Amino acid sequence: MGGCDGAMISGRLRFCRDANLAFFVILFGYVIFCVAAAALFQFPLNFRLYNSFFLVTAPLLAIVVVIGGALIALVRYFPDRPFLFLRDLFTTQWCIGDRIAVGLPIVLAYPIFLSAFTSFKAGIPAMVPFYADPWLSRIDAFVSPVSLLEPVLQSDAALRLLDALYLAWFPINYTILLITAFSLKDCRSRSQYQVAFLLSWFLLG
Repeated sequence: MGGCDGAMISGRLRFCRDANLAFFVILFGYVIFCVAAAALFQFPLNFRLYNSFFLVTAPLLAIVVVIGGALIALVRYFPDRPFLFLRDLFTTQWCIGDRIAVGLPIVLAYPIFLSAFTSFKAGIPAMVPFYADPWLSRIDAFVSPVSLLEPVLQSDAALRLLDALYLAWFPINYTILLITAFSLKDCRSRSQYQVAFLLSWFLLG
């Protein structure tokens, strides 16, 4: 697994923190854009929409993962001094402190971004009134192949399957997000994933 002692981990930690910079520049740039749009077009902006997941569910998930991993390690190695073993496991092997220093700012920032995104998306009718809906629907039907599948997708079974697949995507998506947020293994790839995650939301919707 590798330890986290010495200058190597110190340099890696600094690099991971620096790699967070692009993420925060994009995130807060988008938030400022949403604030300006909300003020200009007079639609509400709520930054607390996703607090329950990222500030409650995510910490609970992290605690379960850490405790579960610690129990597995205790059973596997059965140390003579379990508390000393756990201290070394958390500080030397798992680098818990470094992971928190790198990942916690990202976890705290995500509910702000996603709340701004959802509020902005809900405010689109204030920026583009409903008169444009027929035109946009025709454009969507022209460029999208979904209309060809409409007879199949109208069935109840197909709708239930699509709904189940859509809901299953969320826990997978956010679990990977949390794993990468606290990862120290490859900070460059980690930063690329975090930035791609942001861009996919507000460029693709």
